[in-house]
Amino acid sequence: MPSVCWQEIDRAILAAQSSEAIAQTSPGHINALVPYWRIDISLFDWSARQRVVLSSAGHGTRRFPTGMRLSLEEYGGEDLAALRAGQVYVVEDILRLATPPATVQALHDDGARSYVRVPLVVRSELIGSLNLWNDQAGAFTLEQVDIACEVADQLAIGIQQARLYEQVRRHAAELEARVAERTAELQEINAELESFSYSVSHDLRSPLLAVQGFAEILLEDHDDRLGDDGRSCAQSIVAGARRMATLIEDLLTYSRLSRAALELIPVSLEAVVAEVLTQLEPEIRGKDAHVSIEKPLPHVTGHAVTLIQVVTNLLMNGLKFVAPGVRPQVRVWAEAGDERICLRLQDNGIGIAAEHQERIFGVFERLHDRDTYPGTGIGLAIVRKSIERMGGHVGVESAPGQGSTFWIALRRVLRP
Repeated sequence: MPSVCWQEIDRAILAAQSSEAIAQTSPGHINALVPYWRIDISLFDWSARQRVVLSSAGHGTRRFPTGMRLSLEEYGGEDLAALRAGQVYVVEDILRLATPPATVQALHDDGARSYVRVPLVVRSELIGSLNLWNDQAGAFTLEQVDIACEVADQLAIGIQQARLYEQVRRHAAELEARVAERTAELQEINAELESFSYSVSHDLRSPLLAVQGFAEILLEDHDDRLGDDGRSCAQSIVAGARRMATLIEDLLTYSRLSRAALELIPVSLEAVVAEVLTQLEPEIRGKDAHVSIEKPLPHVTGHAVTLIQVVTNLLMNGLKFVAPGVRPQVRVWAEAGDERICLRLQDNGIGIAAEHQERIFGVFERLHDRDTYPGTGIGLAIVRKSIERMGGHVGVESAPGQGSTFWIALRRVLRP
């Protein structure tokens, strides 16, 4: 048995990337091992009760060319039964068959006298057959039949591998198409959000500022003519316009968080907290609050501007949500883990019941009326969205009347 022929068959199977390519490159190599008058390689489609000719070469190809589908009834009942049992089916002389199957009779009319059908089996499943034909009776020796069986085993494995490859490639193509479709949808949604943000920023804020401006003019220039009721109404207009302006700004901030590209780099928490204290110095002084910072505060992987906004919102909550007459006190410190840094802000505020601790991070979620504790109900939603965009987590530990400890956890920087 020439080893070079086996090597050529192996290379042909490995090089091919589809069942058709394997079947169409194999006949020439097989002929060097088992001379034939005609060869065809077929796969069975059991659901359709058909066989598909993957490859045909030699004489009689005009009868059953590559790609043709044939009914299994024309294949031969005995032939198929033997293959299903995992056996080779050998006919040494077609003339000895009482009633040749239709396909066998057609090839006999073209000159075929003997044939061998070898099952293609993968994991006990019959997937097809290797069919060798000769124009001489008794043409195939036992050794050649054994060689045909070994070739069939190689073909079955190669075809199955090619099928799996084709399946993976098809799934990858489908996934890529879905990703492209989803990307296009997201781009369209982002474009709509950009348009919405522009509309909110310009078309809504401009008339709102006009309303606020005219109401302030009334209070400043015509206060003596307004009377108590008119003055109260104008003050309500100004206060409402300011709340609406703040709400619009918070909505725009929340909307931008989903679309803005955040470059995550090492950020000093000490620098972030120092900047927040500078910005909130008037509020801290106005409330006579005490804010203690426990250093050192390490570096984290994040986005500096976004982190400043997060810490500002959390610290403002600590200054705002305190009982009447209580001096706000906020303690800020950091705890280092193996992979993350947890920044904690502990206050002496009114606290939050356990059943509300997840809810407060939603948009427009308020636990108290606006007159008692002003705000838009978006601040903590901005905090959560910001931290998630930086690959971190946020949470709160609290109980009513015992203050709250808000925490944010971000990836630590070992060597800033």
